[in-house]
Amino acid sequence: MPALTQDQSLDVIIVGAGIAGLAAGISLRRAGHKVRIFERSELNNEVGAAIHVPPNANRSLVAWGLDPVENKFVAATGISIGSGATLQQFDFTPVGAFVPKVFGGPLYFAHRVDLHESLKKLAMGPEGPGKPVELTLGVHVVAYDPEEPSITLSSGIVKKADFVIAADGVHSLAVEAILGYANKPEPQALYNGCYRFLIPADELDADEETAWFNKNGEREGLMRIYTASKLGNRCISYPCRGGEVWNFVGMFHDEELIGATKEDWQTPVDKSHLLKSFADFHPSLQAVLNKATDVKRWPLLYRGPIPTWTKGKMVIIGDAAHPMLPHQGQGGAQGIEDGIALGISLSGAKPEDIEERLAIFEKARRSRASAIQVMSNAGPDQAERVTREVAQYVSVPLDSQAKFAEYNWGHDIVDTTIQLLRGSVDAKFELPEGFFKGNPFSPQNAPKYARTSVLGSGVGLFEPSHQRVIQRPPFMRPALRHFQQCIFKTTEAFSLRFSPPATATSTSTASFNRINNQFHSARRSFTTTIIMSSAAPLKIGFVPEHFSTPLHFAQKHYGLTAELIPFPSGTGHMITSLRSGEIDVAVGLTEGWVAGLGKDPSSDPSFGSDGGYRLIGTYVETPLCWAISTGANRSEIQTVDSLKGGKIGVSRIGSGSYVMGYVLADQRDWLVPTTAVGTDIESASPFSEFVVLNTFKNLRDAVNEGRADFFMWEHFTSKKYYDSGEIKRVGEIYTPWSSWKIVASTRLFDESKKLDGRVEEAMDKINEGIKHFEEHQDEAVKYISTELDYSEEDAREWLKTVKFPKQVQGVDKAVIEKCVNILRKAGVLVEGKGMKPEEMIATTR
Repeated sequence: MPALTQDQSLDVIIVGAGIAGLAAGISLRRAGHKVRIFERSELNNEVGAAIHVPPNANRSLVAWGLDPVENKFVAATGISIGSGATLQQFDFTPVGAFVPKVFGGPLYFAHRVDLHESLKKLAMGPEGPGKPVELTLGVHVVAYDPEEPSITLSSGIVKKADFVIAADGVHSLAVEAILGYANKPEPQALYNGCYRFLIPADELDADEETAWFNKNGEREGLMRIYTASKLGNRCISYPCRGGEVWNFVGMFHDEELIGATKEDWQTPVDKSHLLKSFADFHPSLQAVLNKATDVKRWPLLYRGPIPTWTKGKMVIIGDAAHPMLPHQGQGGAQGIEDGIALGISLSGAKPEDIEERLAIFEKARRSRASAIQVMSNAGPDQAERVTREVAQYVSVPLDSQAKFAEYNWGHDIVDTTIQLLRGSVDAKFELPEGFFKGNPFSPQNAPKYARTSVLGSGVGLFEPSHQRVIQRPPFMRPALRHFQQCIFKTTEAFSLRFSPPATATSTSTASFNRINNQFHSARRSFTTTIIMSSAAPLKIGFVPEHFSTPLHFAQKHYGLTAELIPFPSGTGHMITSLRSGEIDVAVGLTEGWVAGLGKDPSSDPSFGSDGGYRLIGTYVETPLCWAISTGANRSEIQTVDSLKGGKIGVSRIGSGSYVMGYVLADQRDWLVPTTAVGTDIESASPFSEFVVLNTFKNLRDAVNEGRADFFMWEHFTSKKYYDSGEIKRVGEIYTPWSSWKIVASTRLFDESKKLDGRVEEAMDKINEGIKHFEEHQDEAVKYISTELDYSEEDAREWLKTVKFPKQVQGVDKAVIEKCVNILRKAGVLVEGKGMKPEEMIATTR
């Protein structure tokens, strides 16, 4: 893509010259745009702590020209986890050679000031394409206008631009300007406070009591995690500034910080507080901590993912969009990913393209950053603490340290953004010339860009032969892979011995050769079967509620080998994942599946050529009871009729909660112009607004805060929140059809429309799980009440209402026809558009 002329470039304002703001400035400069950054501070008191610069961020920084050696970055050699009390090591992960090979760059540790200075140089220096970024210091932004777009300074001066980026941190006013409400912090129960301090390595060397900390070259790249217990206070340390300085982070719980509502990263605290928090640690480690001279302490407050980052021609990035706790070491890296994606998304954009391009940027970034936001609540050895919550943002379970690393470090934001632009803007999209001068891609993606012009003038710097292509980082099943290799090598050795003697006749030699060929064919077939069976287990998506109990039993008792992937966000999310190839089979709500296939394909870009899935089975025979809920103190809402024309909260557009809103409106004769709750405004829609909130928790919060008037969710999942007084029940509605169906990806059907045999085998296992469920209801109650967050009383009550089929294979065409007819009447589907009922079903019964 040629460089933009001055007349074609966009005028961009960035508020905040932190890591995310500077990364965005570099990226947009290289895309050919004019960039102005306004920063509140004078940048003469930058926080003196260290930071992780992992592969997912440093690949692009190095490709822009950042020199890790010049900036004294330290490449990690290993991660050690041990006891703070005894110094005994529990676990050690070597990362020095492995991480660069698999992820395309080392895990670097850097002093924050060193990273910040290198970013300023790339943004404002004379080298590199584009006009250097303009930086104005000491200005305070007091208001944002997303539509203008503009910012207002404390002096009263209004600054306008083609679009505005708010990168001014966790307390940014832009969040409320976009959302209409503040993203309020939540205090943490486990670790509610954090210490940060630096200790020069030479000071430790000078004292016999502390010299052990450096004795084996640890300052050259070892990250240590010392913990009192898996959930106890922990101290993390790693070197920076070329090994000259140790950075320390202390995580702890202190009653003194309960009730804190705002972070202040510059608050000093006496060292005695630090030593008290780690009083049960080994004396040798306490001696190291005692070397600290400038200790900062602040409360750890969690702000959850938000439903959007954009409004009009304004976007929030970095900590303003996705503030993170320090446990994953990804806060700065995610801000860098934001900046990279913004520059690529806006490459070649004109003013009229901005909102479309910002939507592409948000698609590239928000779900990923939201997942890591949730993950930031747990350390690398505490994956189980966040696995269920993070599942709504990812398509594969993140339930181990290895999977955390693969998700964090393996992502390629450059490729992701390019592919989104090629899919929706220009199929031949290429980066502006000189955008990168080196290779920013992961090892998996680099070969497909070699010998193309996507990297502009820098493409000749690397060829496929210079990259080791690794299809999948070797975290999974190493023992099985080793077994495959042993089988192959053993049979190879056997085949060498199984050869005709030199004196054999031609006839006997031919016989030997024929047998040997048959042997080799069988050997190849055998090893291929092993490899295929180990590499391609079915991935089954499901909603982790009480209905999933038979799936659990099928896996626990009857050998269901598929990978069960939870989707707390529901059927709409599973549709997206089926179409993108992230899962193979899914169990979800009938109305969601039917709506996904029955809509006009031209209105849904994800539909593709065939909708992506087909109905193959019936999981539950009984209808679903949807409870209708509002806020606990919403006195203006007392009956279902009082919801007419109100704001309905839904998890996603097209989800079951969305579809049932129209079913409710149809049953109540609301499909006519109505008056919204508390207003005189008429709308032709049954509701004044569909408020997309993603998760059940967000829905509950929204009705209490007034952002939505009501929502609908499964009765027994909602009941505990009625019992606790968090929300109020207004009514209920039943689906006019059996509630849960099984679907399979269209990729699993061959040309003759025959379904992959693994699916049939999995359905047989599910039948066994259902039978076990019906014959062992006490076990079912125990599982539901201990693992799925329902009371025993509610679990037993639910058992009286649900009926599973004896055989899940097949779908009743009449049920789907009824669903389609009602959804058409409700206006969700349009006759003549989308698939017909018989086309949706692959297997009838």
